[in-house]
Amino acid sequence: MNFSEFKSCVNQIINNKIPPELMKNLNMGIIIMQETKAEDDYYIMGEYINDDLGKYVVLYYGSFNEILENKTDKKWQEEILSTIKHELTHHVEALAGEEKLAKFEELEELKELEKNKPKKDTLGKILKFIFNNFPGKRKN
Repeated sequence: MNFSEFKSCVNQIINNKIPPELMKNLNMGIIIMQETKAEDDYYIMGEYINDDLGKYVVLYYGSFNEILENKTDKKWQEEILSTIKHELTHHVEALAGEEKLAKFEELEELKELEKNKPKKDTLGKILKFIFNNFPGKRKN
């Protein structure tokens, strides 16, 4: 799916599958960026943002394309809908003063980090290398 088709698909989903009540107070709406956004080994498909500019959802076409490049339009539509629903959940929780989804996501990230953390001896070797090769200023 090219960028133009992606934008059309997002608009169709918003107009036909998302209840208008969920868009309430999303004063900047849904913004579509052409770029790819990644963090560590994960692509960020979308994010809910509540900042000085307002409340809005950003979708990253490039991230969708990295994951769905050779998939069917139906698969793209499913992933776009799922991502929009996910980000709107953050929005509704923020309006209600709840952060359960965000806390759940943080817990999942911590579990993943715990699972993949280096063994103590590896960490010790890394620290030793850093101290030996980048001494900087130390207190005696």
